[in-house]
Amino acid sequence: MVEYVDSEGELVGNLQGVRDDLCADAATMPDSELGAIAKWAWECRLNNRVYRGRDSAFPVCRKALDALRNCDNESDAIALFVLLSDMHGHSPGKRFALDFKAMRSSGLTRLSIPRLRAARRALEAVGLLAVAGNHFAGAVHRTYTLTRLRLPSGDPASVAQMPSRNGKGKEGGRV
Repeated sequence: MVEYVDSEGELVGNLQGVRDDLCADAATMPDSELGAIAKWAWECRLNNRVYRGRDSAFPVCRKALDALRNCDNESDAIALFVLLSDMHGHSPGKRFALDFKAMRSSGLTRLSIPRLRAARRALEAVGLLAVAGNHFAGAVHRTYTLTRLRLPSGDPASVAQMPSRNGKGKEGGRV
């Protein structure tokens, strides 16, 4: 409804009308709650964040893209990563099968199966995709899960230096 009104006040009025028509006891939904809902929805509209179905956004980690840019098949690997993030990234830890024949026949990708396999291996090599369960011949596909890219523990970017209390690089006393 937020897309079809001209103001937050008009949205509140419409929500009150829906409440009064559909709720058996309108008192269970106070005007203050309707106002809070309308305020949130109006802010979403003003910030261009009104989504419906496939008309939505999802985050892609730039460090993941950077890691994939070092692969020989970077474009294929990035394409597979974005596709998998779109389809499965909203559920952390979700297990899914990669049936490349089914993906091609359903129109999810035009890449050949050898290119998809190479892209999968690239995602595994950089740590963005992990095997979650092995397959059983003729019965169950191998399952995978998307993983977050982890910086090596020795990487200086993963450790922030704490400022010293006395400016000499030593502890400056108890906290």
